[in-house]
Amino acid sequence: KALMHLSVLDLGENLLVGAIPEVIGDLHALESFYLQNNNLDGTLPTCIGLLLNLQNLYVNGNDLEGSIPRQFGNLENLRGLGLFENYLTGKIPTEIGKLKHLLVLYLDINNL
Repeated sequence: KALMHLSVLDLGENLLVGAIPEVIGDLHALESFYLQNNNLDGTLPTCIGLLLNLQNLYVNGNDLEGSIPRQFGNLENLRGLGLFENYLTGKIPTEIGKLKHLLVLYLDINNL
């Protein structure tokens, strides 16, 4: 509860390991979330789809696998999404196409 008003979380390029914790979905005020160029693995948590104020999400340059959660389509304020340089698989969710404010979408260097 101490970080409930946090609007920017930048943990990029810190050699972080492990999975992105589900508790990230509790940071409802978050507008920008940067985890790029770490050593994160596991899947993209569906709870990120609860961050309705999120405008920027960059988790590129990690070892994330699995599919892009369709819940990302709930991020109506999203302007920038960088998921490139991971090991993501599957189809790009059609819900991503409904993000009318999305200006930047990087999905390259995956297995999509």
